[in-house]
Amino acid sequence: MQAQKYVMMNLDKKITLGDVASYLHMNPSYFSRLYKKDTNENFIDFVNRTKMERAKDLIESTNKSIEDIAYMIGFENKSYFLKIFKKYFGVVPNHYKGHPLSEGLGTVRRLVAFKNVYCQYLKIHFTFVFVNKIFENTVHHNA
Repeated sequence: MQAQKYVMMNLDKKITLGDVASYLHMNPSYFSRLYKKDTNENFIDFVNRTKMERAKDLIESTNKSIEDIAYMIGFENKSYFLKIFKKYFGVVPNHYKGHPLSEGLGTVRRLVAFKNVYCQYLKIHFTFVFVNKIFENTVHHNA
């Protein structure tokens, strides 16, 4: 797809939906809907995911500072870069670089997914326990 090619060729720049729509001679809103329909992914999510994969590669293979890497992939704001990186990998870049889990994204994603599932389990478990206590108190109170 031409939009993805544009992203790959311009990873070092800030990429907006409007930039790519203009490049493709399309209305931004129409391009956004068409991209989502064709790929099942929001365009900006694709841009961020692609940039984060590049950032991960740079962290693993260079001694560049996190700030330099953020700038190299088109982020003008380091704190926004940190936020997006943590969203994708579960840790901030400084922790990722020396982290034993930096061997692969799959491991990090599995651990983040496990944490999320476990948290959901705990919420359900404690809700069940709480509802049981209320039920027991109601039954004993009405008896």
